[in-house]
Amino acid sequence: MTVKSQITKSRVILVEGKDEVNFFNNLISFMGLSDIQIFDFVGKDSFTDKFCAFTKMPGFNLIRSIAIIRDADDDCEAAFRGVIGSIKHNESNFLRPAHFNLDYPSTPGNFFRANNINIGIFIMPNNREI
Repeated sequence: MTVKSQITKSRVILVEGKDEVNFFNNLISFMGLSDIQIFDFVGKDSFTDKFCAFTKMPGFNLIRSIAIIRDADDDCEAAFRGVIGSIKHNESNFLRPAHFNLDYPSTPGNFFRANNINIGIFIMPNNREI
């Protein structure tokens, strides 16, 4: 996983690759924001394992908001279900304090708040279509 060695910001964005990292870094810089950290998960195929590793990183307890950005590829709904599956896998396979368990929104394009963490899943380009 090409992510930083630890979480240092309260808001994070998880993306699929370098193009998304470049886009969001430029957008964040343009908007003058400084409290957002970007993590590159280098593709969707190993997202589940990398997401589990992400939840174990030092500083995870600092997070107050997570945005997960995925490409729709051929099927927006399948991409959304894939992200939900990764979150559920994390919950079922790792015992951790309650504040480390994540809940998730029922539809893409929204944030859901649970255990003091906002989590949002966004499927590009528009959360509905490919």
